[in-house]
Amino acid sequence: MVTIRGAGSSDVDRIVEIIHGVPVPEALALAGTADLAREFGAGLVRLDGIPNKDKPTVVAVDGDCIVGVLQYRVGGHATPITLDHVKLALSVFGPVGLLKRLPRFRARSRVDLPTPANSFYIDELDVDPLRRGQGIGGQLLSWAVDEARRCGIVNMSLHTTTANPARRLYERHGFVVTQTAVDRRYEAYTGIAGRLLMERR
Repeated sequence: MVTIRGAGSSDVDRIVEIIHGVPVPEALALAGTADLAREFGAGLVRLDGIPNKDKPTVVAVDGDCIVGVLQYRVGGHATPITLDHVKLALSVFGPVGLLKRLPRFRARSRVDLPTPANSFYIDELDVDPLRRGQGIGGQLLSWAVDEARRCGIVNMSLHTTTANPARRLYERHGFVVTQTAVDRRYEAYTGIAGRLLMERR
């Protein structure tokens, strides 16, 4: 059994490593290379800030080592794109590189699904690749269910891709697919049919 605690600023490097150390296929396809996907993902985590009261982060810890991360939001409002996000994209990809990637980002936007209002939204759930299959993701999800109850929120939600094997984990914890968005251009770039909205009451 691991323990779960709130994340602090000293945990950021390890959190970045877990979330973006091995880029997921979607991030890899959008960024173009693993190095660029890692750099952009790390920048996004640092822009959010940890701790962040609007997007809390908890970590699963085994001994002194962080082995899993969960980030959530309450209310269903997506993080707005700010000038800082644009500056990050320009610094990572460069002006020409960003222009070349705009069609990929537009294709990604075509499979966006709205987050239900007033839901406990799981923004990120990631486990160290060397520790997957050991129940850590399940423990983090169980923690999230308990936290949603504590907050008096009756609906939970998350987004994932149609190709994500973690979908089975979500289903075991009571999440069901309520919306699906597919797009041929998105699939051409990523090899993934689309994205899913999954909810749990």
